[in-house]
Amino acid sequence: MIKNRKLIAETIRKVFADMFFIDVEEVDTLVLEKPWDIIIKTEIIKPFQGFFYLYLNQDMQKTAVENIFAENFENLDSKKKEDCLLELLNVISGNILRVVFQDEKEKHYEVKVPQVLHDESIAENEITLFFQAEGSFFQFSVQLFEQK
Repeated sequence: MIKNRKLIAETIRKVFADMFFIDVEEVDTLVLEKPWDIIIKTEIIKPFQGFFYLYLNQDMQKTAVENIFAENFENLDSKKKEDCLLELLNVISGNILRVVFQDEKEKHYEVKVPQVLHDESIAENEITLFFQAEGSFFQFSVQLFEQK
């Protein structure tokens, strides 16, 4: 179902550059003991069923949030920080659906509001991409299911 992994990577790179002024590059793999401090998930309902996951460590969260608010990370309340990161996944999801699945006949997309996962057990993913940005790392994963 995923036609172009490179297009997904390029879409993520562009969202980080355009929205957060962060240059990111895809890397082959990550070898970190406990790399993620937050996992954000959004559910795709149409034109297929599945999930997009964004895994961020503290450094990546700090950089993204400070670039959006132009304010010190520690001075922002946790709700503002979380909302900023949820919106990041929302924008990435919308752009991937628009760009990667542009050839699909049905142009109507239905996506649930992103949420922070508190359970660290993650399902098997169809595709996982790793990125490096300003000395920090993050991961984006896609899990898709056949439409019922």
